[in-house]
Amino acid sequence: MKVNFPRKSRKFPDHQPYFIPFVVSVVLAVPLLCGALWGGYRLGLGAAGAGSMVDGTGAQRMQLQLDEEQQVLASTRDKAGAHLDALALRLGEMQANLLRMEALGEQLVKAGQLDYDEFNFGETPPRGGVDASADAVSVELPELLADIELLERSIADRTHKLELMQGMIVDSRIQNRLHPEGQPVESGWVSSGYGY
Repeated sequence: MKVNFPRKSRKFPDHQPYFIPFVVSVVLAVPLLCGALWGGYRLGLGAAGAGSMVDGTGAQRMQLQLDEEQQVLASTRDKAGAHLDALALRLGEMQANLLRMEALGEQLVKAGQLDYDEFNFGETPPRGGVDASADAVSVELPELLADIELLERSIADRTHKLELMQGMIVDSRIQNRLHPEGQPVESGWVSSGYGY
């Protein structure tokens, strides 16, 4: 029996048709990739322009933008403070009107001879939460909102009390007019057959 072994040759292997295009594509792709990277780098520098970080003017431009933004922020803060101060003035006017309403209520209690304990205008209506101190010159928003909420409760309480007082005074006047006092004639009483 005879075994035939293939002969070794020094020629390229059988996969030769695929090897040459691969080498050519690698040789062409590497310079193209390097060129694309270099072009992107140059394009990035061109987009940065004269204000790039390389020559230091970019930092100056960023500092100018930061200064402008700080000025805008300070201006906005001043405007917000002015609006808050205007709200605080309005709150003061509302409190003054509430004091006038309380004074009127106390006078009505005295004039209508009503029970003072039932209509106590000097007492603040109950509320929950921590009592905020009013030592600050300029009020902060949470403190202002708490004061407005307290004022709303006070106004609602005073309005309710005044409505009740009005009803009681009107009822007492009607009751006083229903029962005659004194004699309607000089001597005796005059009454109809249908009356009492």
